[in-house]
Amino acid sequence: MKRLTSGSRAASTFKLCSTVQSPRSFHKPFHHTSRSLFIDDLLRTATGAGEPRILKANRRVPYDVATLFKIIASVDEYPTFLPFIHSSKVLSRDRRGWPARATLTVGYSGYKESFTSQIDCDEELSVVRARSGDRIGDDRLIKHEGLFKTLDSMWKFSDVSTSGKQESEATLNVKVQFRNPVYDAFLGAVEDKVANTMIEAFEARLREIKGK
Repeated sequence: MKRLTSGSRAASTFKLCSTVQSPRSFHKPFHHTSRSLFIDDLLRTATGAGEPRILKANRRVPYDVATLFKIIASVDEYPTFLPFIHSSKVLSRDRRGWPARATLTVGYSGYKESFTSQIDCDEELSVVRARSGDRIGDDRLIKHEGLFKTLDSMWKFSDVSTSGKQESEATLNVKVQFRNPVYDAFLGAVEDKVANTMIEAFEARLREIKGK
């Protein structure tokens, strides 16, 4: 098999980044065999990680905070409504029954990666936070050898109701840093859509559950 020259690699990289699909395509089946030989070769030689990216989105919805919190705390149901997530399995729960640790599989454009997340569900603060990466607090066991160097997502819900109108605000903040600059380039092409796509899917789930 011939190795691509640096010139052809650059041309291929431009072509791949310029034709990246919408995040909605995450719902399509994935096949590892569909990876281009160029990408496989480049991933073997690329080193280093890009700078952390911060993705944000928020929505105001006519539902109570408790309902919003419960939906996002239902980690085992993520594949049924959140894009990018192909599977999730809760490994342990806290004393209140909320998920404390879970394994998730995410994918995009033919790539799929699994990782373990530490999850904190705080009902009093109406916050659901999931963290993955090289090290989380003092827990050295949660380590991901592949896609992410850091992945820290936080959903925050606030009651913004006014007289005679129930309303809550959902805010999503995601801090992500990839081990490999190739993945960072892929995210850079769609990062302005990722958080919004996720919160739109969350909003659709709300309407489905509440029936309006």
